[in-house]
Amino acid sequence: MQIKSKIIFIFFILLMSLFLVTKIFAEEFNISAKEIFMDEKNNILIGKGSVVAIDSNNRTIKADEITYYKSEEILKAKGSVKIYDNNNNVFLTESATYDKPQGIITTYKDSELNLENGYKLTTDLIFYNTANEIISSNKNSIFTDSEGNVVKVEMFEYQIEKNLFSSIGNIKIIDKDKNKYFFKEFYADTKKKEMIGSEVSAILDKENFGLSDENDPRFVSNDIYMSKNKSDLSKAIFTVCKNRGKDKCPPWSLQAKKVTHDKTKKTIFYEHAVLKFYKLPIFYFPKFFHPDPSVKRKSGFLVPSFTDSSTVGTGFSLPYFWAIDNDKDLTF
Repeated sequence: MQIKSKIIFIFFILLMSLFLVTKIFAEEFNISAKEIFMDEKNNILIGKGSVVAIDSNNRTIKADEITYYKSEEILKAKGSVKIYDNNNNVFLTESATYDKPQGIITTYKDSELNLENGYKLTTDLIFYNTANEIISSNKNSIFTDSEGNVVKVEMFEYQIEKNLFSSIGNIKIIDKDKNKYFFKEFYADTKKKEMIGSEVSAILDKENFGLSDENDPRFVSNDIYMSKNKSDLSKAIFTVCKNRGKDKCPPWSLQAKKVTHDKTKKTIFYEHAVLKFYKLPIFYFPKFFHPDPSVKRKSGFLVPSFTDSSTVGTGFSLPYFWAIDNDKDLTF
């Protein structure tokens, strides 16, 4: 009988201990795990096996193991870490730290961030400021969308409430059509799926333009705005001539105050365009347009060309394609 009473007493003490631990940590985190160990001397809690820690704002951290330092209010997680914020964004990593007083969650090597709007970001270091709702990194990062466009940056900042992704430095974008864009400054609205960049240069895919290896379609622009249905460039210079080096100008180029690519009409429009032979202006077009490279048959100007002959000298052609009917056309 006495032995039975002792067993009941010990069970009661253990039950009370568990209740006290839960109550101590309820203000900062609600922690559950298969195994929980309490280091009372150092005021440290260790959870192992399917650990779940939920803070006072319902941010959830799942991991194989969590160590919580009560005095500093710092939580460290490792092993298949998943962090869920209040905006349906998910962080994946192997190790992370949550500094509660500073309001900073830090994820480390091989971190992945999946945003609510279908974007994914991979990097080796992410800072999540929970007070300002800002996610950032000063490491090389890769940002991709659901359509397969890839953005490579040296640093970034993402404002969750504004859905605004921004970066400065050496920025490279490879779009779904294999075109390459280079920026010095870049902003993207992940909700509206709009992008703005400055100091732009681009290397366009030859195959999409239907050009041979003797051509290098490319352009430079002060800035660019890109949305689902339209792209606007200011003070743009375009050419398809073979790239002969950074300091050598192309045999011809088309410069315009504004260029608009209407993706719905599949047409590129130019305002105040000047066609140049090397640096010499040849033609001025107040308004000018032609089909974009995705169009196989549509009336409009074709790519201009220059010829140089010892017999007749230098020549220039600006062909116009006239799609008369489905099986009839004329180029002049």
